[in-house]
Amino acid sequence: MLGVTDDTGASPFWEAVSRKFFGRDFEQVEMESGGCSGTFIAEVMPSYPLYVPLLPGKAQRVLGEPNASTLLAYDIHLEEGFEPDRYVDIFDTGPVLTIPVDKSASASAGELREVRAGANADGTPYLVAAGGAHAFCCAVKRLSETRSDGATLTANACAVLGVAEKDTVRCVPLHQASGKMQ
Repeated sequence: MLGVTDDTGASPFWEAVSRKFFGRDFEQVEMESGGCSGTFIAEVMPSYPLYVPLLPGKAQRVLGEPNASTLLAYDIHLEEGFEPDRYVDIFDTGPVLTIPVDKSASASAGELREVRAGANADGTPYLVAAGGAHAFCCAVKRLSETRSDGATLTANACAVLGVAEKDTVRCVPLHQASGKMQ
């Protein structure tokens, strides 16, 4: 989860701590490290705990706070059951959110359904997912709330998800903040 930045996009924590190790902007370091992995950055950061009282007040105030531009994603994660961890992101001190998989609303409300060919239907909005970890695809489709009705998908939806009739997809009902179905 992205941490707090100021009007110029700078992270108070990066400016107070990380810049001293790198001597440049976070974006420059991220580009130089390939932008794919933070291990390079984490390897040169201190491995010992930082004493919060030694940080400037500006950096202390943003510890564990999400960036305003990520509040929707943050709230969605909280609704799902994630909770802020006792750790923060090493780069911008944004919150680290964790959840045991079995406590996830999506895991507990999700179900496997058999794909059936058909037209778009009225019903409840579901996330319909296929493909596993290395080829994951997901679409929002309206499905019957009755599991035995399967997942009726158009040819286009099947193509997007990479599935065919009689394949199995994971279906998770979408929720609003109130916990009621949309």
